[in-house]
Amino acid sequence: MGSPHTSKKMGRWGLKKLDDFSSTLAAKLGWQLVASDNIWTRVTYLKYITPAHVLEWIRRLARLYSGILIIWKAVLKALDPIHTGITWRIKPGNKVHIGIDPWIGCNNMHRLPDDPLLYLREHQITHLEHIFDDFNTTFLHQAWKSNIQLNISPPWQQHWRKYIQALLEAHIRLTGGDDEII
Repeated sequence: MGSPHTSKKMGRWGLKKLDDFSSTLAAKLGWQLVASDNIWTRVTYLKYITPAHVLEWIRRLARLYSGILIIWKAVLKALDPIHTGITWRIKPGNKVHIGIDPWIGCNNMHRLPDDPLLYLREHQITHLEHIFDDFNTTFLHQAWKSNIQLNISPPWQQHWRKYIQALLEAHIRLTGGDDEII
């Protein structure tokens, strides 16, 4: 059924707003680029994104608009709402970036300030699987490494505790399978 602005009953032609329709189609193509693996996504990846991984490219929002097709420009513009709407269903935690990527139930507590993120990256602690505390995890409780175990300096310890608390409150438990974007 059309909106009141396009309704045939109101004497209109029943056409959709072309701007909204084209934005929706571009967003759908953008989501396919992120969430699926097919010939279109592989060609697009090789032509416009390589050498970065598509998720890294979207996280950094590194996009070039010059000399590209108008369709690709529309997809790039549509990636902004896709980027802000990406949420992860965590399984092994090997794709979800610490302090950057949101997960189901994080309640926007997934962000960490730049300084502790830089410290963690310098120590190759980048994904959730890196902060899994195997020694203290039990059948009923997923444990995460503390600020003491990771040697996080005092100014950032409060941020780290809040981050770990958000993981615990969301009942994140690392399992087998693949992390999924939803």
